[in-house]
Amino acid sequence: MKFSLVETHSLNVALYAFIALNPFIRWIVPNEIFYVFFIVTTLTLVGISTKKKYFIFSNYRLFIGVIMLVFLIYITFPFHEYSQLRLGHIAWFSPLFIILFYNNEILFKAYVKLKYILIIICITSLVVFSATNAGITLPYITIYPEFRSNPQDYYRLYGIVVELYRGGFFISGGDITRNSGAFAEPGHFAIILILMLFLEKLDFSKLSSKIYFITGITTLSPFFIIFVLAALIFSLKITNKIRKTLITFTIVIISMLLVSFSDTFIGEQVRYLAYERQIQSFENPAEMRVGQEFIGIYSNFIKSNDVILGLGYSAGESIEVNTSSNYRAFIFRFGIFGLMLWLVLIISFLLKYNIKLSILLLLTMLGVIFHRQWLVLLPTIYLLLILLIGVHDFENNDI
Repeated sequence: MKFSLVETHSLNVALYAFIALNPFIRWIVPNEIFYVFFIVTTLTLVGISTKKKYFIFSNYRLFIGVIMLVFLIYITFPFHEYSQLRLGHIAWFSPLFIILFYNNEILFKAYVKLKYILIIICITSLVVFSATNAGITLPYITIYPEFRSNPQDYYRLYGIVVELYRGGFFISGGDITRNSGAFAEPGHFAIILILMLFLEKLDFSKLSSKIYFITGITTLSPFFIIFVLAALIFSLKITNKIRKTLITFTIVIISMLLVSFSDTFIGEQVRYLAYERQIQSFENPAEMRVGQEFIGIYSNFIKSNDVILGLGYSAGESIEVNTSSNYRAFIFRFGIFGLMLWLVLIISFLLKYNIKLSILLLLTMLGVIFHRQWLVLLPTIYLLLILLIGVHDFENNDI
């Protein structure tokens, strides 16, 4: 078999992308191993790729690179009262600044490889999800990761997927489990599936999109459901397959209504997880994922001069309070300036797309920072946005 630099580059990017999504393997293997591995593999491949054809140095990508570098420096250097130089963070982001300039063929093939990995995870997770809710206990290994704030939380590992439990009960609070795939939480998995749907150009007629969609529904994430409804409407204009999209949309809505309004056990649980539980959460959405102690601290913070630049990455640890995972924690750490800088970075990625797709992507990113702000401090979403550039340009023969 002939050695192909394009295939090797793309495989390295796909593996980096998957590990950057934070699957369970990162809870078991020290992160430093991944940092060193991908820095070495990426630099080695660049070193033997002497031809310019493997890279694209357009003004568009250079602009993104500059903004991303400024953002990385701002969140990792000791500019704030409660911050220090975060070398691990810098190491984990560093391959991005090379991958950003890979040619479209490498990025497209990396996306295809990542897609195959996630499809396998989706299908496996659906099997485990179905078995668990049918009362079938599959063999598993128990994992107690240190990052869970609740000491009663643990995971059951079924080969390549996990389920999250709290004190022997499903994390959902009901009698139906929520699908977490290979990741920490159902909501985290849902965000990944949403971004993969963007990579599929919101074309719900594709088999891969259908698999992402079905899997996303089993996460029982309100964010995913709202996104899909919006994406299905948007896709009427974005794709030419209007008939198939309408059929998919109709089948999904009817199926959800039939299940949720049935008097069966599953119907009761779906009503609780999809409606009652979410209504309780949305009575005051700004208070989601945040403790009352931090609300008081945050209220004083936004009235101070520190709100401009924030207090730093370790602000929550320094004052010994759980800062939550919503947007407040980001502003508390990096201030209004950090939020504006992040918005400029996200918008810089969207300059290439049509206005409707750009708006939907921007709203999705705002949804991410609203209730999963820690994701914007990782390379995860930026790497997927880079792959989206490659897929878009490769399929449109654009540079």
